[in-house]
Amino acid sequence: MGQTSVTQFAGELKVQPSVLLEQLKAAGVHKQQAEDTLSEQDKTRLLEYLRKVHGATEGKSKITLTRKQTSEIKKSDSTGKARTIQVEVKKKRVFVKRDAAAEASPPEVPVVEEKQAPVVRPPAVDAQQLELREQEQKRQAELIARQSEELREKQEREKKLAEVRETEEKRVQQAPAKPAAEQAPPTDGTLHKPKVDEAAKGDKKSPKKKTTTIWKDETAKRRWVMTHQHLLDAGKIEKLVTKLRAISPDNPELAAAVRNEANYFEHHAKRMRYPQFRSQNLFVGSGVIEAGGKTVIGSRAKRSGMFWSVRGANAVIALRCCRHSRRFDDYWEHRRG
Repeated sequence: MGQTSVTQFAGELKVQPSVLLEQLKAAGVHKQQAEDTLSEQDKTRLLEYLRKVHGATEGKSKITLTRKQTSEIKKSDSTGKARTIQVEVKKKRVFVKRDAAAEASPPEVPVVEEKQAPVVRPPAVDAQQLELREQEQKRQAELIARQSEELREKQEREKKLAEVRETEEKRVQQAPAKPAAEQAPPTDGTLHKPKVDEAAKGDKKSPKKKTTTIWKDETAKRRWVMTHQHLLDAGKIEKLVTKLRAISPDNPELAAAVRNEANYFEHHAKRMRYPQFRSQNLFVGSGVIEAGGKTVIGSRAKRSGMFWSVRGANAVIALRCCRHSRRFDDYWEHRRG
């Protein structure tokens, strides 16, 4: 068998080399330095000396080895939250030394005792954490209910708008076609200025009747839009609203739709000053705004399984706007200031 040094043997015994040298010297083994080698005979002499010192002259006939293993198990509780359970497994093994008198007898089977003692230590949840969880579940339920209500209202609006369009299309298709002479009065070379009757010129006392435009077909609609589109491009929203309110179609549903459009232009007139916006080098189309909302907001806040509070969504969107606008450092300098 190989020989070991005093330092190595001291490491196995978990003692200092100086202490081991003193014990070896007391046992009659003369070693001067920690690098000296030890034989099996030297180790035996040291063992006998230590047994005599501690009063154990007879060797042990039974050795007990105990082993403990600790592991963790992750399991979901009744609320669906993952919990960690610590499990301790203890194993005990006993070895019995055969004596000289029993050498002739059949070998004794070593007694093996295994003991498992799983210790379950579920993490404690205090009342404050339970209350916070209940509040969070309540907020999630309110958010889901609000989203469901908004979706239902949107679907109802779309359904009503589709019904109005379908009714108008059916009315236009069922309306009998009128002769060309009845559809529009003769003109003197323009699309909007009818020819004045000579007899009407002589009668100066007759009051002038205000004519209103009634959309009979899709051609008249497109012609009206092309005629008044310049008012929208020029930012003259008030004149456009006046033109819209002058329309009086026979169909009440179409009249309601025209009235809604006029109200929309009137309420959002300040957002349609396109010449002013162009002079400031701003975009006037919705494509850039929609793309920016999809890039900045949609890609971050509309992922699978996400639910946001108003305060949290506003905070995240503000930071992303600063980052994409390349003003992230300016934002923090402003906060420090």
